[in-house]
Amino acid sequence: MASVLIQGGSRGLGLQFCKTLASRSEVSQIVVTSRKAQDELSLLKVKNVYPEKISLVNLDVRREVGIKDKLALISKIVNGKLDLLINCSAIL
Repeated sequence: MASVLIQGGSRGLGLQFCKTLASRSEVSQIVVTSRKAQDELSLLKVKNVYPEKISLVNLDVRREVGIKDKLALISKIVNGKLDLLINCSAIL
């Protein structure tokens, strides 16, 4: 079973990757990050369909300290094993 991390998964390609991968039986865990992941209605809708598979983590990739702080949480969620990283973060 695969574990996936999607950076920037609240809309656009990241959100579509989340929806598509969540529907796949070989994917067991998806961690979706976004600045306000836990408040994004689009992500909450997908999480409601796949509550056991999807974990939402608030993460601002512009803040290096914030990334380091979330590393332990993400590692715990995926049991230290990450099979796929999809980076869809956009910084203007």
